[in-house]
Amino acid sequence: LAHPGRYLAGIALSTGIALLQAISAILVIILLVLLLGTTVAGAMDQAHALEAVAYGLLVLLGLAMLLRCLRRRPACRQCAGSVERSSPHGFSGNRTDLAAMGLAVGLRPCSGALALLLLMLATGMFGVGVLATLAMGLGAAMTISLWAVTTIILRRTVTGTGTASGGPLAAWAPTIATAAQAAGALLIAGVGTLFLMAAVLRMGIL
Repeated sequence: LAHPGRYLAGIALSTGIALLQAISAILVIILLVLLLGTTVAGAMDQAHALEAVAYGLLVLLGLAMLLRCLRRRPACRQCAGSVERSSPHGFSGNRTDLAAMGLAVGLRPCSGALALLLLMLATGMFGVGVLATLAMGLGAAMTISLWAVTTIILRRTVTGTGTASGGPLAAWAPTIATAAQAAGALLIAGVGTLFLMAAVLRMGIL
């Protein structure tokens, strides 16, 4: 919702997030348990710390997107269109935001994958656990990609219906686009804050 996304970009971001979470879980187990000899409890504590960092980055990203959205809100329909076509911070800025979002969300190891890997490690089938984790990542990628495409269609429908020349919502097109971007940024920051608080509580800090 926060960006006038393209379908391929949405699918790529969704796939990257899902696979990065799976790879992150695999690396956590390999580095902490297999190489450093950390206990299972210690590995989970480190995973919670990594979750907190990822969610903190997500909150900062949402706030930065909201601030930029409010600072460059267009005053007319022509301006709204020109923001993405001619602004040097337009598409490149969107790509930077998407890449940062993918890194922040994907940095958090998948909890289900961690549990599966620890179970497979205990039974001496860690290789099978790695393959199963990657398969879970691919399944999650397909699910998230479906939601991403649905969101892009929804945004284009809301901002495009009636905004053609002379359409009933033409005068409201800039406001609708800005509101969608602001709502998406607020959603990112809000969800990140809730998950950050949960991760901090799991670490026993509060």
